[in-house]
Amino acid sequence: MPAEGGGTPGDDRSRAGGLSLRTGLVMLVMAAMLPMLGFAGWTVIRMAETQSAAIERSGQELARTLAVAVDRELMAMETALQVLTTSPHLDNGDLAAFHRQATEVLRHKGIRREGVHILLADAQGQQLMSTRRPFGDPLPRAAVAGVIRRTAESGQTQISEIFNGAIAQHPLVAVALPMNRNGPSDRVLAMSLPAVTLIDVLRRQGLPEGWVAALWDRQGIFITRTASHDSFTGTPIPAEVFRRTASASFGTFSIIGRDGTPLFNAFARSELSGWTVSVGVPQDLIAEPLRRSVTLVLTGGGVLLVLSLAMALAVGRRIADPVAALAGSALALGRDGPHAAPVMTAP
Repeated sequence: MPAEGGGTPGDDRSRAGGLSLRTGLVMLVMAAMLPMLGFAGWTVIRMAETQSAAIERSGQELARTLAVAVDRELMAMETALQVLTTSPHLDNGDLAAFHRQATEVLRHKGIRREGVHILLADAQGQQLMSTRRPFGDPLPRAAVAGVIRRTAESGQTQISEIFNGAIAQHPLVAVALPMNRNGPSDRVLAMSLPAVTLIDVLRRQGLPEGWVAALWDRQGIFITRTASHDSFTGTPIPAEVFRRTASASFGTFSIIGRDGTPLFNAFARSELSGWTVSVGVPQDLIAEPLRRSVTLVLTGGGVLLVLSLAMALAVGRRIADPVAALAGSALALGRDGPHAAPVMTAP
């Protein structure tokens, strides 16, 4: 029969109805482990957030670096044109010799690019010489006649927006330089560069895998993009992006890409051209450190907790059986102890 106190000899519960020894050990392990796991999880997640913030800062720094790289490319074009403005062939009116000289300048390693050409135009934009055509061939009016007029009137270097070349018939950008810098000029030198060439300028700055760089002009028209160049070049950027970037020299914004990918974007404006460079980072790449950290905490913490509980149950089992045996002996002694009445025997 069960003992009068309510327990059996093999029961490891106290007579007061408390928790079993094994349950108590499990709760002790959980009380010790959970705060430690919580702190470790918080620390790892904070480190992941710091890493994500570092990625965003890297995007901002890279955007500024790309803007400087674009400026260097344009300055190299301007420098080459400045050399040509001193040509004696122009003073002598020998455009055939000047055509040869301009063609030779384009072979210089500092500006040698596929599709780069030089033209000479009058103040109204009529081409007088172009390295795109043999000298003496008929030439059309320049596609950037407005830029050429502004250059001639201002006596200052002008940089175009993206345009479709009158002869090249593909997207170009151009740097225009007046022949006379002391006032209005009657002739203008210009160098055009295929928009696609600027992809290499952007990529050479060490764009991380999965990141996308884009360049657009002052009117918000894509000049180039390191991904899907053909489908973006010559198309307008989203109106919201133009509104947020038109009045700032640098900053950040978020947008959903045309393919539905959420992007974090950092942008910087070229001081020389007024063009804008943007670096887009997929939000998945930014969130990846946090996802890895959460997975690590949940997996590692879960494994440690299960192992600790298993060890607590094993130790509890080894302790509980001897304790239960002692408790059973004590209960038996309580029923049949030294105060029990002596047994009488016959004489």
